[in-house]
Amino acid sequence: MICPNCEKQTDEYIDKCPHCGCNFPHPSPEPEARPRKDRPAPTVRCPHCGKELRRQAAFCKWCGTSLSAPQPEAGRSAAPDTAPAPQAAPDPTSADCPRCGKPVNVQAAFCKWCGRKLR
Repeated sequence: MICPNCEKQTDEYIDKCPHCGCNFPHPSPEPEARPRKDRPAPTVRCPHCGKELRRQAAFCKWCGTSLSAPQPEAGRSAAPDTAPAPQAAPDPTSADCPRCGKPVNVQAAFCKWCGRKLR
């Protein structure tokens, strides 16, 4: 690297010029144009309804489709049709699933962790 102040050659992995002492500007890292192939995407799409979900979800929180098991045949439900209403929670946007106890969005129709129908 050449120092922008004194124009002398320096090591490219240092913060200050050893000749004049000026600080080197560090370019901000450029954002990647596309996701790296060695790193999984943070979200996945439900194969049934197409909604975007977190990669860790085992079930779609909107339609209840299992994200790890084979897809059900057409006309069959991915989750049981009967379920009690979720318990009221102090947080208006979050509740605990009655089956697994994990937090779910109150607008979700199904638990994204265990697939339980919520409404």
